[in-house]
Amino acid sequence: MVSATDYCPIRLRRSPGLPDPDPENCAKPARTPERASRAWFRGKRARQRLPIRAGQRRVMAEPAPAPLWLVDADLVDQRYKDAVAAAVKECAEDTKGQTCSICWESIHSETQEGLVRGCSCRGTAGFVHVSCLATISRTEIQHWETCSTCKQRYHGVVFCALGWACWKTYWGRPDVSWFRIGTMGEDMLLWFQRAAMTTLGTALHAAEHFADAASVRETDFRIRRLFNDSENMLIVVKGNLAGTYSNQGRFEEALPMFQDVISRRLKLDGELHLDYLVNTNNYAALLVNMQRFEEAKALLRKYIPIARSVLSKSHKTMLRMRKLYALALYRDDNSTFDDLREAVTTLDDLARTARPVCGGEHPVTEDIERFLRHARSTLRHTRSTQNTLRRQAQLDLFSMFVTGVNAWLILAVGRQPSTSEALLGLACGVYAAACAAAALGAMRALTGAILDRSDLPYAAAALTVAALLV
Repeated sequence: MVSATDYCPIRLRRSPGLPDPDPENCAKPARTPERASRAWFRGKRARQRLPIRAGQRRVMAEPAPAPLWLVDADLVDQRYKDAVAAAVKECAEDTKGQTCSICWESIHSETQEGLVRGCSCRGTAGFVHVSCLATISRTEIQHWETCSTCKQRYHGVVFCALGWACWKTYWGRPDVSWFRIGTMGEDMLLWFQRAAMTTLGTALHAAEHFADAASVRETDFRIRRLFNDSENMLIVVKGNLAGTYSNQGRFEEALPMFQDVISRRLKLDGELHLDYLVNTNNYAALLVNMQRFEEAKALLRKYIPIARSVLSKSHKTMLRMRKLYALALYRDDNSTFDDLREAVTTLDDLARTARPVCGGEHPVTEDIERFLRHARSTLRHTRSTQNTLRRQAQLDLFSMFVTGVNAWLILAVGRQPSTSEALLGLACGVYAAACAAAALGAMRALTGAILDRSDLPYAAAALTVAALLV
Protein backbone atom coordinates (compact mmCIF):
# COMPACT_ATOMS: atom_id res chain seq x y z
CA MET A 1 0.00 0.00 0.00
CA VAL A 2 1.50 3.34 -1.06
CA SER A 3 1.00 6.21 1.37
CA ALA A 4 -0.09 9.57 0.04
CA THR A 5 2.83 11.23 1.82
CA ASP A 6 5.36 9.29 -0.27
CA TYR A 7 4.92 11.69 -3.19
CA CYS A 8 6.36 15.08 -3.93
CA PRO A 9 3.03 16.87 -4.35
CA ILE A 10 4.18 20.31 -5.49
CA ARG A 11 4.55 18.74 -8.93
CA LEU A 12 3.47 15.23 -7.91
CA ARG A 13 6.59 13.51 -9.19
CA ARG A 14 6.77 9.84 -8.29
CA SER A 15 9.36 8.96 -5.65
CA PRO A 16 12.02 6.40 -6.74
CA GLY A 17 10.96 2.78 -6.47
CA LEU A 18 7.24 3.49 -6.01
CA PRO A 19 4.37 2.67 -8.38
CA ASP A 20 2.44 5.33 -10.21
CA PRO A 21 0.19 7.35 -7.90
CA ASP A 22 -3.53 6.78 -7.89
CA PRO A 23 -5.13 9.75 -9.67
CA GLU A 24 -8.09 9.65 -7.30
CA ASN A 25 -5.86 10.29 -4.26
CA CYS A 26 -3.48 12.82 -5.78
CA ALA A 27 -3.76 16.42 -6.85
CA LYS A 28 -4.45 17.09 -10.52
CA PRO A 29 -1.31 18.08 -12.41
CA ALA A 30 -2.80 21.46 -13.29
CA ARG A 31 -0.76 24.64 -13.43
CA THR A 32 1.04 24.65 -10.09
CA PRO A 33 2.61 27.67 -8.39
CA GLU A 34 6.10 26.39 -9.14
CA ARG A 35 5.39 26.03 -12.86
CA ALA A 36 3.88 29.51 -12.91
CA SER A 37 6.82 30.86 -10.92
CA ARG A 38 9.35 29.31 -13.27
CA ALA A 39 7.50 30.72 -16.30
CA TRP A 40 7.40 34.16 -14.67
CA PHE A 41 11.09 33.91 -13.72
CA ARG A 42 12.13 33.01 -17.27
CA GLY A 43 9.99 35.82 -18.66
CA LYS A 44 11.45 38.32 -16.22
CA ARG A 45 15.03 37.34 -17.06
CA ALA A 46 14.21 37.53 -20.77
CA ARG A 47 12.67 41.00 -20.40
CA GLN A 48 15.74 42.17 -18.53
CA ARG A 49 17.97 40.53 -21.17
CA LEU A 50 19.76 38.53 -18.50
CA PRO A 51 20.90 34.91 -18.92
CA ILE A 52 19.47 32.10 -16.80
CA ARG A 53 22.39 30.49 -15.01
CA ALA A 54 22.72 26.75 -14.50
CA GLY A 55 22.12 27.07 -10.76
CA GLN A 56 18.88 28.94 -11.38
CA ARG A 57 17.75 26.24 -13.82
CA ARG A 58 18.35 23.65 -11.09
CA VAL A 59 16.35 25.68 -8.56
CA MET A 60 13.44 26.04 -10.98
CA ALA A 61 13.54 22.37 -11.97
CA GLU A 62 13.42 20.92 -8.43
CA PRO A 63 10.57 22.29 -6.34
CA ALA A 64 10.43 21.47 -2.64
CA PRO A 65 8.42 18.41 -1.51
CA ALA A 66 5.37 18.96 0.68
CA PRO A 67 2.78 16.75 2.40
CA LEU A 68 -0.05 15.76 0.10
CA TRP A 69 -2.74 17.08 2.42
CA LEU A 70 -1.28 20.55 1.84
CA VAL A 71 -1.78 20.63 -1.95
CA ASP A 72 -4.54 18.18 -2.79
CA ALA A 73 -7.73 20.21 -3.30
CA ASP A 74 -10.05 17.61 -1.78
CA LEU A 75 -7.85 17.05 1.26
CA VAL A 76 -7.46 20.78 1.81
CA ASP A 77 -11.23 21.23 1.62
CA GLN A 78 -11.76 18.40 4.10
CA ARG A 79 -9.20 19.87 6.51
CA TYR A 80 -10.94 23.23 6.23
CA LYS A 81 -14.37 21.73 6.98
CA ASP A 82 -13.00 19.81 9.97
CA ALA A 83 -11.36 22.96 11.33
CA VAL A 84 -14.60 24.97 10.93
CA ALA A 85 -16.60 22.24 12.68
CA ALA A 86 -14.09 22.17 15.56
CA ALA A 87 -14.23 25.97 15.89
CA VAL A 88 -18.06 26.02 15.89
CA LYS A 89 -18.18 23.28 18.52
CA GLU A 90 -15.64 25.09 20.71
CA CYS A 91 -17.59 28.37 20.56
CA ALA A 92 -21.10 26.86 20.78
CA GLU A 93 -21.67 27.93 24.40
CA ASP A 94 -20.61 31.55 23.85
CA THR A 95 -22.50 32.02 20.56
CA LYS A 96 -25.83 30.53 21.63
CA GLY A 97 -28.71 32.77 20.51
CA GLN A 98 -26.44 35.23 18.64
CA THR A 99 -26.28 36.32 14.99
CA CYS A 100 -23.36 36.99 12.67
CA SER A 101 -22.22 40.61 12.71
CA ILE A 102 -21.54 40.41 8.94
CA CYS A 103 -24.49 38.56 7.38
CA TRP A 104 -26.90 38.89 10.37
CA GLU A 105 -27.79 35.19 10.30
CA SER A 106 -27.25 32.61 13.01
CA ILE A 107 -26.71 29.78 10.49
CA HIS A 108 -24.87 30.50 7.26
CA SER A 109 -27.27 30.22 4.32
CA GLU A 110 -24.80 28.44 2.01
CA THR A 111 -22.44 26.43 4.19
CA GLN A 112 -24.88 25.80 7.08
CA GLU A 113 -22.12 26.47 9.58
CA GLY A 114 -22.55 27.97 13.03
CA LEU A 115 -21.01 31.01 14.68
CA VAL A 116 -17.56 31.43 16.17
CA ARG A 117 -15.80 34.04 18.29
CA GLY A 118 -12.04 34.30 18.13
CA CYS A 119 -10.96 37.91 18.68
CA SER A 120 -11.28 40.64 21.33
CA CYS A 121 -14.29 42.49 19.91
CA ARG A 122 -16.79 43.53 22.58
CA GLY A 123 -20.50 42.82 22.46
CA THR A 124 -22.09 41.25 19.39
CA ALA A 125 -19.33 42.44 17.03
CA GLY A 126 -17.25 39.34 17.74
CA PHE A 127 -19.83 36.78 16.58
CA VAL A 128 -19.20 35.76 12.94
CA HIS A 129 -19.12 32.84 10.53
CA VAL A 130 -15.74 31.62 9.36
CA SER A 131 -16.99 31.86 5.77
CA CYS A 132 -17.96 35.51 6.28
CA LEU A 133 -14.56 36.24 7.80
CA ALA A 134 -12.89 34.54 4.83
CA THR A 135 -14.90 36.68 2.43
CA ILE A 136 -13.91 40.01 3.97
CA SER A 137 -10.32 38.89 4.62
CA ARG A 138 -9.55 38.61 0.90
CA THR A 139 -9.10 42.37 0.64
CA GLU A 140 -5.81 42.36 2.58
CA ILE A 141 -3.56 39.45 3.54
CA GLN A 142 -3.11 40.63 7.15
CA HIS A 143 -6.86 40.33 7.79
CA TRP A 144 -6.48 36.56 7.77
CA GLU A 145 -4.54 36.86 11.05
CA THR A 146 -5.81 40.09 12.60
CA CYS A 147 -9.35 41.33 13.19
CA SER A 148 -10.02 44.49 11.21
CA THR A 149 -12.19 45.89 14.03
CA CYS A 150 -10.34 45.29 17.31
CA LYS A 151 -6.88 44.94 15.65
CA GLN A 152 -6.18 41.83 17.75
CA ARG A 153 -4.88 38.57 16.33
CA TYR A 154 -7.27 35.63 16.09
CA HIS A 155 -6.45 32.71 18.33
CA GLY A 156 -7.13 29.06 18.95
CA VAL A 157 -9.34 26.91 16.77
CA VAL A 158 -10.91 29.94 15.08
CA PHE A 159 -7.51 31.05 13.80
CA CYS A 160 -6.84 27.47 12.66
CA ALA A 161 -10.06 27.47 10.58
CA LEU A 162 -9.16 30.85 9.09
CA GLY A 163 -5.68 29.57 8.24
CA TRP A 164 -7.16 26.71 6.25
CA ALA A 165 -9.60 29.13 4.58
CA CYS A 166 -6.68 31.36 3.59
CA TRP A 167 -4.70 28.48 2.11
CA LYS A 168 -7.77 27.11 0.34
CA THR A 169 -8.47 30.54 -1.18
CA TYR A 170 -5.06 31.22 -2.70
CA TRP A 171 -3.88 27.69 -3.48
CA GLY A 172 -6.74 26.71 -5.80
CA ARG A 173 -6.73 29.69 -8.20
CA PRO A 174 -5.74 28.41 -11.67
CA ASP A 175 -5.39 31.78 -13.43
CA VAL A 176 -2.36 33.94 -12.62
CA SER A 177 -2.22 36.24 -15.63
CA TRP A 178 -4.30 39.01 -14.04
CA PHE A 179 -2.27 39.11 -10.79
CA ARG A 180 0.22 41.82 -11.78
CA ILE A 181 1.39 44.95 -10.01
CA GLY A 182 2.45 47.92 -12.07
CA THR A 183 5.53 47.68 -14.22
CA MET A 184 7.39 45.36 -11.84
CA GLY A 185 5.75 42.32 -13.44
CA GLU A 186 5.78 40.30 -10.22
CA ASP A 187 3.22 37.55 -10.04
CA MET A 188 1.01 38.50 -7.10
CA LEU A 189 -0.56 35.07 -6.79
CA LEU A 190 2.77 33.47 -5.94
CA TRP A 191 3.36 36.05 -3.25
CA PHE A 192 -0.13 35.45 -1.85
CA GLN A 193 0.40 31.69 -1.85
CA ARG A 194 3.63 31.95 0.10
CA ALA A 195 2.00 34.37 2.54
CA ALA A 196 -0.96 31.97 2.84
CA MET A 197 1.38 29.09 3.65
CA THR A 198 3.03 31.20 6.36
CA THR A 199 -0.40 32.11 7.73
CA LEU A 200 -1.48 28.46 7.76
CA GLY A 201 1.64 27.46 9.69
CA THR A 202 0.99 30.21 12.24
CA ALA A 203 -2.66 29.17 12.60
CA LEU A 204 -1.81 25.51 13.13
CA HIS A 205 0.80 26.52 15.72
CA ALA A 206 -1.75 28.72 17.52
CA ALA A 207 -4.17 25.78 17.67
CA GLU A 208 -1.35 23.61 19.12
CA HIS A 209 -1.27 21.29 16.09
CA PHE A 210 2.50 21.33 16.25
CA ALA A 211 3.18 18.32 14.01
CA ASP A 212 1.16 19.77 11.12
CA ALA A 213 2.59 23.23 11.78
CA ALA A 214 6.12 21.83 11.56
CA SER A 215 5.37 20.18 8.20
CA VAL A 216 3.88 23.38 6.78
CA ARG A 217 6.69 25.59 8.05
CA GLU A 218 9.39 23.23 6.81
CA THR A 219 7.80 23.33 3.34
CA ASP A 220 7.47 27.11 3.53
CA PHE A 221 11.12 27.53 4.48
CA ARG A 222 12.35 25.21 1.72
CA ILE A 223 10.27 26.93 -0.95
CA ARG A 224 11.42 30.40 0.08
CA ARG A 225 15.04 29.29 0.00
CA LEU A 226 14.63 27.67 -3.41
CA PHE A 227 13.15 30.81 -4.90
CA ASN A 228 15.64 33.18 -3.21
CA ASP A 229 13.19 35.06 -1.04
CA SER A 230 14.21 38.17 0.87
CA GLU A 231 16.52 37.99 3.88
CA ASN A 232 13.80 39.34 6.14
CA MET A 233 11.26 36.66 5.17
CA LEU A 234 13.82 33.87 5.47
CA ILE A 235 14.60 35.02 9.02
CA VAL A 236 10.88 35.22 9.87
CA VAL A 237 10.07 31.75 8.53
CA LYS A 238 13.15 30.17 10.14
CA GLY A 239 12.24 31.73 13.48
CA ASN A 240 8.70 30.39 13.16
CA LEU A 241 10.01 26.91 12.43
CA ALA A 242 12.37 27.06 15.42
CA GLY A 243 9.43 28.06 17.64
CA THR A 244 7.45 25.04 16.48
CA TYR A 245 10.42 22.76 17.12
CA SER A 246 10.67 24.21 20.63
CA ASN A 247 7.02 23.43 21.37
CA GLN A 248 7.52 19.91 20.04
CA GLY A 249 10.39 19.35 22.46
CA ARG A 250 13.01 19.28 19.67
CA PHE A 251 15.31 21.59 21.60
CA GLU A 252 18.59 20.50 20.03
CA GLU A 253 17.26 21.47 16.59
CA ALA A 254 15.63 24.69 17.73
CA LEU A 255 18.59 26.11 19.70
CA PRO A 256 21.07 26.69 16.81
CA MET A 257 18.23 27.95 14.61
CA PHE A 258 17.24 30.58 17.19
CA GLN A 259 20.84 31.65 17.68
CA ASP A 260 21.27 32.10 13.92
CA VAL A 261 17.97 34.01 13.65
CA ILE A 262 18.90 36.40 16.47
CA SER A 263 22.37 37.00 15.04
CA ARG A 264 21.05 37.76 11.56
CA ARG A 265 18.19 39.89 12.88
CA LEU A 266 20.59 41.95 14.97
CA LYS A 267 22.74 42.68 11.92
CA LEU A 268 19.71 43.47 9.79
CA ASP A 269 17.59 45.64 12.13
CA GLY A 270 19.40 46.29 15.43
CA GLU A 271 18.33 45.53 18.99
CA LEU A 272 15.64 48.26 19.14
CA HIS A 273 13.58 46.71 16.34
CA LEU A 274 10.34 44.93 17.23
CA ASP A 275 11.24 41.80 15.26
CA TYR A 276 14.52 41.46 17.13
CA LEU A 277 12.74 41.77 20.49
CA VAL A 278 10.20 39.14 19.41
CA ASN A 279 12.96 36.72 18.39
CA THR A 280 14.80 37.37 21.65
CA ASN A 281 11.66 36.60 23.61
CA ASN A 282 11.16 33.37 21.65
CA TYR A 283 14.75 32.39 22.38
CA ALA A 284 14.18 33.05 26.09
CA ALA A 285 11.07 30.84 25.92
CA LEU A 286 13.23 28.06 24.51
CA LEU A 287 15.69 28.47 27.39
CA VAL A 288 12.82 28.24 29.89
CA ASN A 289 11.53 25.08 28.20
CA MET A 290 15.04 23.64 28.45
CA GLN A 291 15.08 24.62 32.18
CA ARG A 292 18.08 26.89 31.69
CA PHE A 293 16.50 29.46 33.97
CA GLU A 294 19.59 31.48 34.84
CA GLU A 295 20.36 32.16 31.18
CA ALA A 296 16.73 33.06 30.49
CA LYS A 297 16.56 35.47 33.45
CA ALA A 298 19.84 37.13 32.49
CA LEU A 299 18.63 37.56 28.89
CA LEU A 300 15.25 38.99 29.92
CA ARG A 301 16.75 41.31 32.55
CA LYS A 302 18.85 42.80 29.76
CA TYR A 303 16.14 43.23 27.15
CA ILE A 304 13.02 44.09 29.19
CA PRO A 305 14.34 47.65 29.87
CA ILE A 306 15.15 47.97 26.16
CA ALA A 307 11.64 46.82 25.26
CA ARG A 308 10.15 49.36 27.72
CA SER A 309 11.96 52.15 25.89
CA VAL A 310 10.32 51.34 22.53
CA LEU A 311 7.06 49.53 23.42
CA SER A 312 4.06 50.43 25.52
CA LYS A 313 3.21 48.63 28.74
CA SER A 314 0.24 46.89 27.12
CA HIS A 315 2.05 45.74 23.95
CA LYS A 316 1.78 41.99 23.36
CA THR A 317 5.54 41.52 23.15
CA MET A 318 6.01 43.45 26.40
CA LEU A 319 3.37 41.32 28.11
CA ARG A 320 4.97 38.11 26.88
CA MET A 321 8.48 39.13 27.95
CA ARG A 322 7.40 40.00 31.48
CA LYS A 323 5.26 36.87 31.71
CA LEU A 324 8.20 34.74 30.65
CA TYR A 325 10.47 36.45 33.19
CA ALA A 326 8.00 35.71 36.01
CA LEU A 327 7.74 32.12 34.78
CA ALA A 328 11.52 31.72 34.94
CA LEU A 329 11.52 33.18 38.46
CA TYR A 330 9.01 30.86 40.11
CA ARG A 331 9.83 27.67 38.18
CA ASP A 332 13.49 27.74 39.15
CA ASP A 333 14.16 25.37 42.08
CA ASN A 334 16.90 27.72 43.32
CA SER A 335 14.63 30.77 43.48
CA THR A 336 14.62 32.76 46.70
CA PHE A 337 11.57 33.90 48.63
CA ASP A 338 12.04 37.40 47.19
CA ASP A 339 12.10 35.94 43.66
CA LEU A 340 8.75 34.25 44.27
CA ARG A 341 7.25 37.47 45.62
CA GLU A 342 8.56 39.34 42.56
CA ALA A 343 7.02 36.74 40.26
CA VAL A 344 3.62 37.03 41.95
CA THR A 345 3.76 40.85 41.87
CA THR A 346 4.74 40.86 38.19
CA LEU A 347 2.01 38.43 37.16
CA ASP A 348 -0.61 40.27 39.19
CA ASP A 349 0.28 43.51 37.41
CA LEU A 350 0.24 41.73 34.04
CA ALA A 351 -3.22 40.29 34.71
CA ARG A 352 -4.63 43.75 35.43
CA THR A 353 -3.01 45.07 32.22
CA ALA A 354 -3.87 42.21 29.87
CA ARG A 355 -7.56 41.77 30.70
CA PRO A 356 -8.72 45.22 29.48
CA VAL A 357 -6.49 45.04 26.39
CA CYS A 358 -6.90 41.44 25.22
CA GLY A 359 -10.08 40.33 26.95
CA GLY A 360 -10.60 37.63 29.51
CA GLU A 361 -10.72 34.76 27.00
CA HIS A 362 -7.58 35.63 25.06
CA PRO A 363 -4.76 33.04 25.39
CA VAL A 364 -2.33 35.68 26.67
CA THR A 365 -4.71 36.62 29.51
CA GLU A 366 -5.53 32.99 30.29
CA ASP A 367 -1.84 32.06 30.44
CA ILE A 368 -1.02 34.97 32.74
CA GLU A 369 -3.87 34.16 35.13
CA ARG A 370 -2.96 30.47 35.17
CA PHE A 371 0.69 31.25 35.89
CA LEU A 372 -0.41 33.66 38.62
CA ARG A 373 -2.37 30.92 40.37
CA HIS A 374 0.62 28.56 40.17
CA ALA A 375 3.02 31.24 41.45
CA ARG A 376 0.77 32.07 44.40
CA SER A 377 0.49 28.37 45.24
CA THR A 378 4.29 28.04 45.13
CA LEU A 379 4.68 31.12 47.33
CA ARG A 380 2.21 29.79 49.93
CA HIS A 381 3.95 26.42 49.99
CA THR A 382 7.36 28.03 50.44
CA ARG A 383 6.05 30.31 53.21
CA SER A 384 4.47 27.34 55.00
CA THR A 385 7.74 25.42 54.74
CA GLN A 386 9.63 28.38 56.22
CA ASN A 387 7.21 28.68 59.15
CA THR A 388 7.50 24.96 59.85
CA LEU A 389 11.30 25.13 59.85
CA ARG A 390 11.27 28.17 62.14
CA ARG A 391 8.91 26.54 64.66
CA GLN A 392 11.01 23.40 64.67
CA ALA A 393 14.17 25.44 65.28
CA GLN A 394 12.50 27.29 68.17
CA LEU A 395 11.29 24.05 69.79
CA ASP A 396 14.74 22.49 69.49
CA LEU A 397 16.34 25.54 71.08
CA PHE A 398 13.80 25.61 73.95
CA SER A 399 14.37 21.92 74.63
CA MET A 400 18.11 22.53 74.79
CA PHE A 401 17.51 25.42 77.23
CA VAL A 402 15.35 23.35 79.60
CA THR A 403 17.84 20.51 79.57
CA GLY A 404 20.69 22.91 80.31
CA VAL A 405 18.88 24.61 83.24
CA ASN A 406 17.99 21.25 84.80
CA ALA A 407 21.57 20.03 84.56
CA TRP A 408 22.82 23.28 86.10
CA LEU A 409 20.48 22.99 89.11
CA ILE A 410 21.45 19.39 89.78
CA LEU A 411 25.12 20.27 89.53
CA ALA A 412 24.79 23.37 91.71
CA VAL A 413 22.51 22.03 94.46
CA GLY A 414 22.88 18.25 94.28
CA ARG A 415 19.69 17.76 96.31
CA GLN A 416 16.22 19.18 96.85
CA PRO A 417 16.77 22.99 96.98
CA SER A 418 15.62 25.08 100.00
CA THR A 419 13.52 28.26 99.81
CA SER A 420 16.49 30.58 99.47
CA GLU A 421 18.04 28.31 96.91
CA ALA A 422 14.76 28.20 94.98
CA LEU A 423 14.59 32.00 94.93
CA LEU A 424 18.16 32.14 93.72
CA GLY A 425 17.32 29.55 91.06
CA LEU A 426 14.27 31.60 90.04
CA ALA A 427 16.41 34.70 89.55
CA CYS A 428 18.87 32.68 87.52
CA GLY A 429 15.98 31.25 85.51
CA VAL A 430 14.69 34.74 84.70
CA TYR A 431 18.13 35.71 83.48
CA ALA A 432 18.38 32.46 81.52
CA ALA A 433 14.94 33.14 80.00
CA ALA A 434 16.13 36.53 78.81
CA CYS A 435 19.14 34.87 77.27
CA ALA A 436 16.86 32.23 75.69
CA ALA A 437 14.58 34.89 74.24
CA ALA A 438 17.57 36.62 72.69
CA ALA A 439 18.82 33.31 71.38
CA LEU A 440 15.39 32.49 69.93
CA GLY A 441 15.26 35.86 68.16
CA ALA A 442 18.75 35.31 66.83
CA MET A 443 17.83 31.81 65.67
CA ARG A 444 14.69 33.09 63.95
CA ALA A 445 16.63 35.85 62.21
CA LEU A 446 19.33 33.41 61.15
CA THR A 447 16.75 30.91 59.83
CA GLY A 448 14.99 33.64 57.87
CA ALA A 449 18.29 34.87 56.47
CA ILE A 450 19.21 31.37 55.34
CA LEU A 451 15.83 30.86 53.64
CA ASP A 452 15.33 34.36 52.25
CA ARG A 453 19.01 35.19 51.64
CA SER A 454 18.18 38.83 52.24
CA ASP A 455 18.27 39.53 56.05
CA LEU A 456 21.91 38.77 56.85
CA PRO A 457 22.67 42.16 58.53
CA TYR A 458 19.66 41.77 60.84
CA ALA A 459 20.70 38.21 61.71
CA ALA A 460 24.23 39.34 62.53
CA ALA A 461 22.92 42.09 64.86
CA ALA A 462 20.57 39.64 66.68
CA LEU A 463 23.39 37.15 67.22
CA THR A 464 25.60 39.91 68.65
CA VAL A 465 22.91 40.95 71.16
CA ALA A 466 22.36 37.35 72.23
CA ALA A 467 26.08 36.84 72.77
CA LEU A 468 26.31 39.97 74.95
CA LEU A 469 23.38 38.86 77.13
CA VAL A 470 24.86 35.41 77.63
